[in-house]
Amino acid sequence: MAAPMISWASATGNRWNMTMCRPHAGSTPARGGHGLLGMRERVALFHGTLTAGPLSPRGYRVRAMIPL
Repeated sequence: MAAPMISWASATGNRWNMTMCRPHAGSTPARGGHGLLGMRERVALFHGTLTAGPLSPRGYRVRAMIPL
């Protein structure tokens, strides 16, 4: 069974923020596919940024920030 995911979104000032976390997942993304690369490309189309990386002590987080 896959680890649960937590996500939230907000508009702060002049940007839209979305964060997705899998707090109990492994610390590396799944291999194969174009997941993070595709997400990064789509966020960049709107002049935004996408960051992804491990959480301490365990889990993984992806954040997108897009200007409004």
